[in-house]
Amino acid sequence: MGEVTKFRVDQVAQRTIEELLDIMAKYGKPRIHCLDNFEWVCVCEVFVTGKGIDFKISSDFKCASALNAVQQCYDRMMEALNNIDKRITKEN
Repeated sequence: MGEVTKFRVDQVAQRTIEELLDIMAKYGKPRIHCLDNFEWVCVCEVFVTGKGIDFKISSDFKCASALNAVQQCYDRMMEALNNIDKRITKEN
């Protein structure tokens, strides 16, 4: 999937669900689910190419909208990727 790249979480504040999911798909397999009471959760299995790193990240359960769930999962994914990049850079 994607290589680790530095991102600012606030760079995507105005993006649509489709844009966020397209970006997330470069790093893994994002999924969005509607729960029983029209509450939302987003989950992404993330793979860092060439580093042997994979992890699963998600939004909170019961987000008020699909956009909130995707945005929260995206923000968490970018934060995790930035932390991985810092650790890899520090080790080298």
